Amino acid sequence: MTEKQRKFVDEYCKTLNATDAAIKAGYSKRSPMERGYELRQKPSVKKAIEKRLNKLSEKAEIAQERIIEELACVATANMVDAVRMNPDGSIEYKPLDEWPDNLRRAVHEIQMIQLSDGNGLSMKVKLIDKTKALTALAKIKGMMVEKHQHQVDLNVDLVHHLKQVEDYVKYEREAKA
Repeated sequence: MTEKQRKFVDEYCKTLNATDAAIKAGYSKRSPMERGYELRQKPSVKKAIEKRLNKLSEKAEIAQERIIEELACVATANMVDAVRMNPDGSIEYKPLDEWPDNLRRAVHEIQMIQLSDGNGLSMKVKLIDKTKALTALAKIKGMMVEKHQHQVDLNVDLVHHLKQVEDYVKYEREAKA
């Protein structure tokens, strides 16, 4: 494997994004999606990625089931489970220990914010990106296939071939003369 391919493996194992990994590994920004796909198809690169991901998984003692479980928590988290409606129609957050486990595990950040009137605090909750979790789960389960478009400049090939034909005809005319 080349140094660029090793860098691609390193970057791909961090994010599982072949396009970003190709760019960060130093491949052309003109067609990183195609290059990332091509690299992932190379047997040596594919084997290195599998080996690295297995090593990382073992090193962190995280089994695939645990990863899937965490992603599923994020994917199924619903903020409605964190609030309750009071008899007066107002909504308030439940205490954190009353939140379902999957919702607590999906929390990215909690901020306490001073109310504008100065009379109390409000809680702001930010969850981990559900779409990214669903996408990662779909990839793990083999439900997503990456699609790649390839663009070929036929004009270059056509001009090249026309030039060859033109040169051949010129050569034949000169040979007869």
